[in-house]
Amino acid sequence: MWTIILFVLACHTVCAVPEQKKGFLLTVPSSLLTGSQELVCVSFHNNTGRVYISISLLATSDNRVLSSTSLTIASAGCMELTVPDTEEQLARLEARLLSPDPQLTSNAQL
Repeated sequence: MWTIILFVLACHTVCAVPEQKKGFLLTVPSSLLTGSQELVCVSFHNNTGRVYISISLLATSDNRVLSSTSLTIASAGCMELTVPDTEEQLARLEARLLSPDPQLTSNAQL
């Protein structure tokens, strides 16, 4: 009898699965060409819910929004970002991820 109880306790201790870490990978082109459509993709690691993603292209001179796009997905997806004809030579991308899971909620600037 004690052997069975000890075996069950040992299995519970050894077989316990640690919580898997969650995260995401955002891919964008290294340079964006004015007057073009560029593809921005995101994939999630160990995600179980839906995540809202917003991508904005901002002028570095005055933080003016030049273009933006958004998508709600669960595992992976891509969005087209329109890069307008502009006199701006430098811009930055801002990505916002909103999720019920705090491990996947993030603000990133590229």
